[in-house]
Amino acid sequence: MDTKYHINMVTNPTTGYTRTSNDHALVKKAISLYDVVEKAMQQVVKDGDYEAYAKSITEYDKFVWIESHKGDKANLFSYKKIKVSPTWTEQLWAVVFERVRLALEKNWASKLEIIQNKSVVESVGTKGPNAYKDVDNGVGILKTYDSCIAIHPIVVAEMKTGHFCKTACNGVDSIVGRVRKMNTNVLAFCITDNNISVGTNVEVEHVWGSGGILIQQRGIGANNNKSKNYYPKLEAGQFKLVEELCLNYLLGKKPKDFLDIKANKTSGVYLRECIEQNGYYLPPSLEKYIKETNGERLSTLQ
Repeated sequence: MDTKYHINMVTNPTTGYTRTSNDHALVKKAISLYDVVEKAMQQVVKDGDYEAYAKSITEYDKFVWIESHKGDKANLFSYKKIKVSPTWTEQLWAVVFERVRLALEKNWASKLEIIQNKSVVESVGTKGPNAYKDVDNGVGILKTYDSCIAIHPIVVAEMKTGHFCKTACNGVDSIVGRVRKMNTNVLAFCITDNNISVGTNVEVEHVWGSGGILIQQRGIGANNNKSKNYYPKLEAGQFKLVEELCLNYLLGKKPKDFLDIKANKTSGVYLRECIEQNGYYLPPSLEKYIKETNGERLSTLQ
């Protein structure tokens, strides 16, 4: 587990995000608070005391929450391209998946990978992986192909901080669905903040059909105050819940359940080549239907 993933995003100009120098007051404060955070992450991986963990990281979590909710674009933490708040959520949940990884490694006697913003296999063709998906968190297992070494997902988690509306819900559901389409054994989570704005009249089936698990990380029930001026604390019990869900499910599985993936049968038609040569692409079923009707239906419109 990389305990410095998030703070490197804040302090390292080579990350590719527009940012100011490390002399910025918010960067200095982040650095000054992060030592406690890093020690807390290392400790909870050892003992699983999520109550102590949540308490230890609260000062930094509150700092990131408050600054990222300010509307001033000059504020380093509120500027969307910096991604301070999203990477912090990825970081604080990494400890859960590290504990899951260690438990599975011991039980399976297999080397596993912690996923922190890494690409995992989304689809496998006859020549190996033909599609990948960047995943925020999770655990995976390496598989060697003729052309590459790739991470097959075991458990994946997508983080959606801030506003969780119907569009965001549909987007995550689509991502989770594509990963689970390859292998339904994959356990998938979406972890979000307390500002869930999916309409109260929207039924689950209309926005969430992938088989993934939704987790709200802060402000549950009576504690859910959505005001921008209010800081909702992290719910320590949610960390424990996710770990238990993972282990209760995955300890009944074996590595082969995530490695033995049947290759998709493909047409051998390459989309770009097809469009550039013909100016269009027709799905085979539609092309067949049109040929079988021999244009008869079109002639009735003339």
